[in-house]
Order: sequence, then structure tokens, then C-alpha cells
Amino acid sequence: KKSEVIFFLTFFICLTIFTYFQVKSQHWSSIFYFDLTIIYNSLSVVSGYFQEYRTHPAYTQFLVNGLFYKILGFFDNNLISNLDNYIKSSNKDLTIQTLYTYSRYIHLLFYFLFSIYFFKLNNYFKIKKYFIYTSILLLFLTERILYDFTVLRADVLSYFLIIASFYYLLIFFDKNNIKYLFICAVCITLSLLAKVQIIFFL
Repeated sequence: KKSEVIFFLTFFICLTIFTYFQVKSQHWSSIFYFDLTIIYNSLSVVSGYFQEYRTHPAYTQFLVNGLFYKILGFFDNNLISNLDNYIKSSNKDLTIQTLYTYSRYIHLLFYFLFSIYFFKLNNYFKIKKYFIYTSILLLFLTERILYDFTVLRADVLSYFLIIASFYYLLIFFDKNNIKYLFICAVCITLSLLAKVQIIFFL
């Protein structure tokens, strides 16, 4: 499994470097519609308010981001993880930029998990690792993936969860262990809550 560790470690470092330079050079207002919507609703959900923008739920992304804000708040006292505190903040531009920076790295984590479960699912079917690695690299070089990587969209989180659900369903059939069926059901539910259009993927 040494090749897997080397590949994914290198891949993670590349994603991190790309994200670092993007965050350093990009203001949160540059992609106003998507990113601000994600940040605002993430704060709303973990602050006990109803989310807006319900025609495209993305609830899972709001919840995950919001929980990360809460956890990261223990280590960064300047991070505002509550909507009421944001409203009271004196420098809202800096507050949003900080949340945007953290959100970009959370988004990176979604992509990394997607690549891992893409590998796991293909590896389950005994596809040669060389082809899987190549597929991951080519996939991440497509225009759609590159674009989605630069904005805070729920798509990749939904893809990751639906692929994970397929993987755990296959493991359930192999091992006949109910916990894998439960994990599968949770992943499907969260995937639908992230992007309801994922149902067409099924």
C-alpha cells in the first residue's frame, strides 16, 4: 500500500498548495453569489436559524462547514462562528474573509475524500491502480472539476457521499454486516441533502 500513501499524500499536498495560492490572491467578493451564500447559511444553520436559498438545499454543506467553524473557533479566537456575533462584528469584511479562507480548506477536504472513495470503489472491482491514479488525475484536470474547486459548491460533497454509499453497500453484501448498510443509508441521505439532483445519479 506504499504507492497509495505516496500518491494521496502528494495529491493532498498539491491540492493544499493550489488552495493556499488561491486564497492568498482571491477576495471573498470575487465570486459573490456562491461563496457568500454558503458562508452565510453555514453560520445560520449552526446558530439555530433556518437556512435560506432552499431551492438548492446544500444543507449538508452548511452543517459541515458550520460545525468546522465551531471546532476551529476553539483554536482561533478571532474566528466568528455565530451569526449573531457576525452581525455585531465591527469589521465584517475581515470576518467574511477569514470564514472564506477556512471554507476553502474545508472544500479541499471534500475533494480529497472524493478522490479516496473514488479509488476505493474502483479498487473494489480490481481495476489496476495505475488506471485509477490516472483517472483521478485526468478527472481533476477537467474544466468542470477545476471550476468547482475554485468556488464553494455542494456538488463535490454530494458526489463523495454518493460514491461512499455505493462502496459501503458493496461491503455490506460482502460481509453481511448491518453497520455498513446503515453507513450507506446515512451517506445517501446526506448526499441528497447536499444536492437533491444527485438522485439522477442513482
